[in-house]
Amino acid sequence: MLGPYDESAWEQAAEDLAHRPKSDLVGAVGYSLGANNVVAIAAGLGRKVDYIAGIQPSFWGLGVDWSGTITLPPNVGYARNVYNPNFLATFGLGYARYAAPAGFSGKLQISVTSDLHPSVDNDAGVHGLVLADLRRVTA
Repeated sequence: MLGPYDESAWEQAAEDLAHRPKSDLVGAVGYSLGANNVVAIAAGLGRKVDYIAGIQPSFWGLGVDWSGTITLPPNVGYARNVYNPNFLATFGLGYARYAAPAGFSGKLQISVTSDLHPSVDNDAGVHGLVLADLRRVTA
């Protein structure tokens, strides 16, 4: 297990993941700008990423188009996105959502929350979703 990493250390996280043995399962969980960054990390890895969880990605971060969408790279096997569809409730901080590109062969789960941005990372329900996903991926 690597991390946790501060949002500003995402390039170090990417480098550390790139040096893991090819036989390792690779997963990344990010909150806020970190949720944007895990998609950028996956896109740059050049190998399969078994799991990504993005908890309230920011409209103001990496990879977001004008509609608030972050397109997943095709090398992701399973992704979970928890977001708040009310832009004003989070000032855009938790508004961005993941989307699967054409030809995406992985699985994408979208979960909507009304949690405000500062509280969602402490939400036991969100933690439970991520843990259940990790059990599925590692089974």
